[in-house]
Amino acid sequence: MKATYFVLALICAACGAADRLPPWSTTEILDEAVVPFVEGGIETSRVLAWHSEGYDDPPKVKVECVLMWVQLRPGEKGPYALVRAVRNPAQSLRWTPEFIAHGRDPVEYFRRPPTSNQIVAFAGPWFGPARAGARLYDASILKENWRLSTGEDPQVSYK
Repeated sequence: MKATYFVLALICAACGAADRLPPWSTTEILDEAVVPFVEGGIETSRVLAWHSEGYDDPPKVKVECVLMWVQLRPGEKGPYALVRAVRNPAQSLRWTPEFIAHGRDPVEYFRRPPTSNQIVAFAGPWFGPARAGARLYDASILKENWRLSTGEDPQVSYK
């Protein structure tokens, strides 16, 4: 069974960073962490949110995360998916599916476009404060992409 991995991202209201694209190549994210795991191929995709966080001790340990909405070509799954992807540039420049501790898969398929509530539930603990001992370096929620994907305003922010 192939899985689509959506790159999860966090948002930072305090950063005033609404609607900024991530500083990484979305083509690379799709090619490395999404395309190999979806059935039928991708019709369109949107970055919903992204963040980078890290630890000062050890210095400059950094993790980059993206949350994506994907519309798939007709196939067995979907036709919509949410995908979380992550990379740690100190270890690898390749994007991978984001498995997080709360036990959810890094991809979830939907027969209809996911709602804002479903996106927040899928993202889990990523919408919230940085992990214990970590600090948020940069983040953005792409409100227009969120609206285009759900017809609703985002219901999350970083505090």
